[in-house]
This record gives sequence, structure tokens and C-alpha cells, in this order.
Amino acid sequence: MTKVTGTDLKSATPEQLVTLSSTIALELVKGLARAKVSFAQAQTWATNKSMPQRAARKIAQELGYEIFTPDPRLVAEQALWAKLGIALSVDELNLPEIPAGFTEIAIRPAGVTNVQLFALIKQEREKRGESAWKYHGNLDDIKEEQHRPSGTYVFAYRPDSEPDALHLGKSYNVAIAEKLTFLTLSERLIAELRAIILGKYFDVKGLTITSSLASDGSAFLVYWSSGYRESCVHGYYRSYASPADGPRQAVFA
Repeated sequence: MTKVTGTDLKSATPEQLVTLSSTIALELVKGLARAKVSFAQAQTWATNKSMPQRAARKIAQELGYEIFTPDPRLVAEQALWAKLGIALSVDELNLPEIPAGFTEIAIRPAGVTNVQLFALIKQEREKRGESAWKYHGNLDDIKEEQHRPSGTYVFAYRPDSEPDALHLGKSYNVAIAEKLTFLTLSERLIAELRAIILGKYFDVKGLTITSSLASDGSAFLVYWSSGYRESCVHGYYRSYASPADGPRQAVFA
């Protein structure tokens, strides 16, 4: 192996990196053209936020460099899930575009069901002398809910103990009519699980209306019962509204 000395130790110039990137990009374009990639596939790749990062990571690794490191917040969430017995990788996860105030960053692991999430909530509550209760027998029997990525993904929401002040008093129907993206049942259960582990309580005075509908068509609701000392998952009419209740807005990647 050639000994690296002198100017070999200097960092590459921006011009050199641009030339290298252009050369790689040109070869990639030639290869994709030869492969006759369809218009639809190219469009899918072009609109996939994580695709460029994944491709760049693989190319850099081929060159012997690691150019991406996971966001510390994702690493912290990875550790949280590991403590709960769920292993997941954050290497290819991306943070969503996070508006001001959306400081809670969470991961929705692929394959983890609502039933499993509720069981984890119950487990963690019971460790603290508390409990969990649900009205519906099967929390995975979802009639309808807002679209989310099929694999593991990252989502963010506001940290307030009560539902978003901006959306208090809005029913499920109103939130849907306004095209608001708000927490699904699984995301709200994850928020509950995170709150327990962090020593917090969500929805003590009000309740969160989720964007998931139960098998009977009612909107799933999640809240904390101070009297019974338990996390509660209920369901009610989609038109239900109350000044203290409402949805929690979400962003995801």
C-alpha cells in the first residue's frame, strides 16, 4: 500500500468533490438508461425523500467512507425501544421537516401492532403501580385511518400534556374536513409509552382524538384517568367535540 504523506493528507477541494459527484452521477444516469427504468419508477424514486440519502450512503461506503451519522434523537429512540425488547435500525431513517414546536421525535417500528403497544403500556404502567384499560377487544381491528409509510418511520408531535391548543374543540370529522394530519392510534400509543418512560402524563384534563377508526366506525380516543390511575383507550362518535379535547397534529417521514 502506498504511504500517505504530504499533500495526500489534505482535504479534497470543493471543485474536486463536484467533479467526482458529476462523474458518479453520469455513470448512474447511463446505467439507469440502459436498464430502461420506467417513468413511474423514476417518479417514485424522485419523490422518495430517503432515496438520495440511501444511494449516497452506499456509494460513500463503496469508496471507504461513512458520510452519514444518525441523528442523536433517533439514536435515543432506538435505545428506548431496545429497553422494551424491540431492536430496530435507524441508519436509513430520516427526520421529517419539523415545524416549530414539534419537539417530540418518535419512531413507529414496522410490524409492531396496536395490541403489542397496548401490552407494553400496561406492562410499564403496572411497574409503577398503575394500569391500562381499553374498550375495544382488538385494537388492530381498524376500519380506516390516515395513510402512513408501510415500514418503520419517524414522526413528530408537540410536547404539550394536553391536546394541541390550536385544535382544541375539533371533532374527528372537523379535523378530517380540514385535511389535518393528526396522530393515528398507534402513534398516540407510542406517545403514551414514551410519556410513561419519561415520567409524564398526557391528556389528564382532555383526551386525544386519533385519526384511526375502530371496527364500529367510532374514532379511537386516548387519555389518562387520574381517578383510576390508568391509561385509557376508548372510542366515540366521529362528530364528538368538547372544549378540552381534540387531535394532536403530526408530521412524519
